[in-house]
Amino acid sequence: MMISAAPLEARQSHPSSQDTNCSQKREQRGMPVEMVRIMGLDTAAQLLGKGRLADELCITVRALNYKIDAGRGVSDADVVAAARGLEERAERFLAHAQKLRAVIAPAAADTVTAAPLGQASIVLAHCDHVERFAYERQGNGLDASPHMLAAAARKLVQAILPKTIQ
Repeated sequence: MMISAAPLEARQSHPSSQDTNCSQKREQRGMPVEMVRIMGLDTAAQLLGKGRLADELCITVRALNYKIDAGRGVSDADVVAAARGLEERAERFLAHAQKLRAVIAPAAADTVTAAPLGQASIVLAHCDHVERFAYERQGNGLDASPHMLAAAARKLVQAILPKTIQ
């Protein structure tokens, strides 16, 4: 057991003003807040595509890659611009889901009298599913294109509703 003759204040540890570790690699010295920003920007790049996100940030794709690879910092303006791009994309999908709902809703209203109520509720449930799909996916992947959503809605209507109503 070692007994220290130093005063109590000298023996207490104080937080260091240096980064969290002494690694030579900048991406390993970063603070956790910066990593959250980088991961957010990387996810936005996957959802929107790097070209579209770079346009939103008013930078080149190469500069965007530097930001994602932690070669450059991610500012508040970058995060806000990425969020704005995602919101615009989501609004377009939601608008398309509303159009699909408008196309199917009159047919579903006629179906209530011509077919069992269960079939109409299935059509309306599908419209809700398309809207949730737009919220969740926000345009990620080929299966999220508006044409694929419209084709899926038409296929469902043809399968459920009688030919006379269509």
